[in-house]
Amino acid sequence: MTHLPGGAFRGRTSLVSVAFPRSLTSISPHAFCGCSALSSVTLPAGLTSIGWHAFLRCSYLASVTLPLPDGLSIDDGAFFDCPLNDEAKAAVQAINFWAVRPSIDARGHATVPEGGTTIASSAFSDCSALASVTFPASLTSIGDTAFFNCSALSSVTLPAGLVSIGGSAFERCSFLASVALP
Repeated sequence: MTHLPGGAFRGRTSLVSVAFPRSLTSISPHAFCGCSALSSVTLPAGLTSIGWHAFLRCSYLASVTLPLPDGLSIDDGAFFDCPLNDEAKAAVQAINFWAVRPSIDARGHATVPEGGTTIASSAFSDCSALASVTFPASLTSIGDTAFFNCSALSSVTLPAGLVSIGGSAFERCSFLASVALP
C-alpha cells in the first residue's frame, strides 16, 4: 500500500495504534480525523505527504515520530486539535507552521508570530476558546474559514499590510462586535 485514502479511519474512536507499511508514501485528508484514542504514531521513512486535517481532533495524540523532513509535505491543519508534546509540535511546525493550531493562552489569546504572511484556511475554525488575536504587521492574507465559528472572538484589529480576507473567514463569530480595518 502506498496511499491511505481520505477518511479511511475517520471517527474510529476505539483505534489505539496503527502500524504503517514501509511502502506508504501519502496519507490523504481526514484519514484519521476524530480517532480520539490514538495517542502515538510513528510514520514510515518513505512518507512524502500528510493531507489536510489527516489527524484532526485526535484528542490524545501527543507523540508523532516523523521521517526526515526532506521531501515531506504536511498540509495545513493536519494535526489541529491534537495535544502534541513539545518535541512533536516543533518537528511538525518546522515543516509547516499551520499544521498545528497556534497556542491559545488561558485568557483565550493567540499571537500569530511576526514574519508570517498568511493565516491558513481553517486555522482557528471552531475554536470556541479564542477570544482575541494579535496579528503580525507582516500579515498579508487570511484564508477561507480561518476564524469560522470562533464564538468567543469579540474584536479584531487587522494590520495595515493586509491585502485579502478569504470567504467565510469570520462567519459565525457570533460575539464579534468590533473590526478595525486597515
